[in-house]
Amino acid sequence: MKNTSEIEKQLQHKADEYLKQKAEEMFNIHNEIAKYLGTDLPSYIDYITDYNKFGSGHMADRPKYWESSSPSSMKNKFEYELRENYKKRLVAKYTKELLDKIAIF
Repeated sequence: MKNTSEIEKQLQHKADEYLKQKAEEMFNIHNEIAKYLGTDLPSYIDYITDYNKFGSGHMADRPKYWESSSPSSMKNKFEYELRENYKKRLVAKYTKELLDKIAIF
């Protein structure tokens, strides 16, 4: 029988795989749009680093809140941001689902 740390590692791995898949889907949207427009994926993808400051700032300050990244780095960025925002809650959800399945409570 597996101990709880092994089970938690497996649930975290499951969450990582799910978030990696979703990051891949997000990145594929860039490819899909580029293909739809009849072009290749751009060498660099632009994104806003701080949307609150970008939206509320003066027009002259807006370029400060733009960054560019290579497509491969963007895929990693998507995965990192998803992990930072959702991994703990996803593992908690998987844990609850597992406990419901084995009917401990």
